[in-house]
Amino acid sequence: MSQKSIFFDLETTSISFVGQILNFCFTLVDEEFEPIKTLKGDVALTRLQLPEPGAILANKVNILTRDTQYSEYEASKAIWSFLCAESKEGASLIGYNSNKFDFDFLKTTLNRNGFIPPLTRLKRRDLLHAVRYICSKNAEVRKALTKDDKLVCTLENVTQTFGLLKGVQSHEAKADVDLSIDLAKYIFKEFGLDVRTFSSYEPPILSKYEVVSKVDGLVEKPFCLLDENLNSALWVDLNKFKEVENKREAVSYFNKQKGDFFLGTEEPEALSLDFMSALEEAYKGVSLDNFFTEPKGDIEVFIYKVRNEEIIALGDLIQGKEPRSIISDNTKRLWGRWRLANLQEDDPFVQKNLPDYAKYRYGGGMNLGADNPKIHKTATELFMELESLRKSESGENREILDALREYYLASPLFNEFLKAA
Repeated sequence: MSQKSIFFDLETTSISFVGQILNFCFTLVDEEFEPIKTLKGDVALTRLQLPEPGAILANKVNILTRDTQYSEYEASKAIWSFLCAESKEGASLIGYNSNKFDFDFLKTTLNRNGFIPPLTRLKRRDLLHAVRYICSKNAEVRKALTKDDKLVCTLENVTQTFGLLKGVQSHEAKADVDLSIDLAKYIFKEFGLDVRTFSSYEPPILSKYEVVSKVDGLVEKPFCLLDENLNSALWVDLNKFKEVENKREAVSYFNKQKGDFFLGTEEPEALSLDFMSALEEAYKGVSLDNFFTEPKGDIEVFIYKVRNEEIIALGDLIQGKEPRSIISDNTKRLWGRWRLANLQEDDPFVQKNLPDYAKYRYGGGMNLGADNPKIHKTATELFMELESLRKSESGENREILDALREYYLASPLFNEFLKAA
């Protein structure tokens, strides 16, 4: 292979992009999947973060005793430099369930610290999609990964089933990257599937309302095409269309570069004229151009809408340079948040603005959603969740949660929230 391949993993404080990376690992491999170079590290929390108890428990991170090598800004700079250096001729960036989470979390983290990742040189690859593809074509693998009549494709279950993992998954970035490399090597050897070049969107270019059988977990379902272009497609779940009152709920959007869509072996029935008329009526005028409404929510959740020149200007401000472009409202908003996270605690800007941010983010004001707003967990909800987990856990888990509780109570942001409550 001519292009390089980089396996990566992030462990984070939250599944929301306003959270923060706890630890990271990027490993460059050769054509035989042997590691060549690794960048890894633990990241100190900024004052804006109250890590979610469930995430801390899953990652087995003791917030108070861990050894951190990077601030978030330093980690962002190191990751950005690594990716730029290793993707000059193009590279595959590979993770497990990375297309849905890690890749966009990484982009958000780099952007809010003033860095633009070399996205045009990085091909998104996802081992989870490779595993799902194998399951869609191999009944024995599908059966082996089934638990309680459900296909379970977690990294832990897959690698345990294939004999690559003894015991439980550590959920530490370097260990998970090593495990992912072992899995990629295994499926290449055993199934002839190379994740470095694998494309997970299988349907060919079709005409409107053409029907295919889509593999969905353990079953095949009939889907028909609503609209598509070279990069994206809208598909209608025909079974769901019959069941739901709001027909929009039956439509799924697929990004062909990062989504997975695998064809089954069943031959679905062609649409009747009555059914096609019902589809026409339900989706009159619906296309990729108008399917999505303008997203509403926090700027970090929808940071992909911020233009590159705005991020470049943010980077200039962070580095103390004269901005190379006009300072937009988006840049000002991100610059203010960066200052809140990184300036000294006694800085007048922090003293003035931290109370408002605490109330906004942890007081029920931060919208993480779009059409159906999802509100960020409040500090009260997080603390109640923490206390509930502490009552049910013991040993190392209890120590981890006790440390998180101590971190909460000492957090300037948590205390600002208490003052405002």
